Amino acid sequence: NHHNGKRETHSAATVILAAGTMNTLRLLLHSQEQGYLQAMPRLGEHFGGNGDYFGYWDLDDHANDLSAGMPARGLVKLKDENALGAGVDWPMIGEGALPSPAILPLGGWISRKLRRGTYVAGMGPDAQDGTVRYRKGRLSIDYNPAHSEIFSRIKRAFKLIGEKTGRRIFHFERPITVHPTGGACIGRDATHGVIDSNGEVFANPGLYVADAAALPKPVGGPPSITIGAWADHVAEQFIARRQQTSG
Repeated sequence: NHHNGKRETHSAATVILAAGTMNTLRLLLHSQEQGYLQAMPRLGEHFGGNGDYFGYWDLDDHANDLSAGMPARGLVKLKDENALGAGVDWPMIGEGALPSPAILPLGGWISRKLRRGTYVAGMGPDAQDGTVRYRKGRLSIDYNPAHSEIFSRIKRAFKLIGEKTGRRIFHFERPITVHPTGGACIGRDATHGVIDSNGEVFANPGLYVADAAALPKPVGGPPSITIGAWADHVAEQFIARRQQTSG
């Protein structure tokens, strides 16, 4: 229980996990390690970050408070369709307001940066070839960004935007994601995935995964609608089977 820090045990004939990818994987990995669940050979495999890559656009706007307004304001794209080279697609790059300094206890320099600049977020299909393991009660993630071409493409796009506007985009070398996906993926059977096409965990009847941990491939854009569609599918199939069983 994240509110009080205590462990709790709950029992039910049916359990649907939709705790967010990282929490769902932690619950499954912990339960498997403790022997509460039948083994899931592919659990923790095909993990990715949906190609998320964030940067700070140092617009240095002294006239406006750029932290005001919508958190997402639209896409950023150069008019030249071949800006990254012939046949190279421009990645999805969104721009929006950073958190308002009015609600964060931050120093003056950071507050000024939040008001005078914005964030940019690149997204695209990554390799989704990472693994998540459970060691000593903690998740351990093995993910190499060098395996995913999308990150170098986003970095090049950030550099070009900076050159065209005269205002640089700063970013970390390693990606940070708010859209983790995979780890408990759909598959034909237990040797290819963790759940079936209805979201039910192989060899563990009554246990379902209804969030982004189920996605076997990256969405490459904001995944909320895709996750919602998957959860809706799991719910519809669950209801249909129950109605058929009850006659």
